[in-house]
This record gives sequence, structure tokens and C-alpha cells, in this order.
Amino acid sequence: MPMRMTRFLVDLAWHRDGLRQLFETEPSPRYHLLYLQTHQHEQATAGPLLVEPASPVALQRYRPWVEEGLAIELVSTQPFEVVAEHLKTLTVIEREQAPPSLFRYADPRVLAGLEASLNAPERARLLGP
Repeated sequence: MPMRMTRFLVDLAWHRDGLRQLFETEPSPRYHLLYLQTHQHEQATAGPLLVEPASPVALQRYRPWVEEGLAIELVSTQPFEVVAEHLKTLTVIEREQAPPSLFRYADPRVLAGLEASLNAPERARLLGP
């Protein structure tokens, strides 16, 4: 059975010290700025950040971010790269009668209550691997 990994999705627009705290906690953190290599690359340091804690100490350091509303805790059996690629596909929302819009999926405030308004395929698309 694949191992379940805990990762954290941080909205750097909301948690501005997230990158600094990441490097203070881990000398070589595993992370991905999810706007890099997208049309939003110029906002990468204020966009979504995916973090995979490398140690129990790091895990305990990041968990309070969830309680403070600064991050979302993700658990998956999929490799880090697969999760990162999935999240990058959520960056822009295509709308029928309006121009495309950024989807701030890393902001815990946006996701609060969203699940109830989505049908099963939409939830599966959002939650991903």
C-alpha cells in the first residue's frame, strides 16, 4: 500500500513570511512555487506554495499554519510532483460568460464551504490525486 504523505498548501499572498519560515525550518526544503512555469509566473512569490515536510520537526512547525488559517493540509499517496502538477492545472478558471479568472485555491478562506457547492465530479477535479 502506498505511503500517505502530508503536504501543506500555503497562499503566500496571505502568509507573506511563509517562504522565510520554510527556510528557517529546513535547510533544504522540498517545495514548489506553483505559479512558476505558468502565465502567472511574475506573481510566484505571492501565489500558492506546496511544501512537503522533510522531518517530524518540520511537520510540527507547519501544522499550526493550518490552525491559523494560513495553509491547507493535504494528504496523498501520490508523488510530490504529481500533486504539484495537478494543483498548477487549477490556477485559471474558464468561465462561460466572462474572461478567465485566477482561482485562489491555496487560500483557506476560499475553500471554506466550497465543498458543499460542488457536485461529485467537481470535488474530484478539485481534490485531485
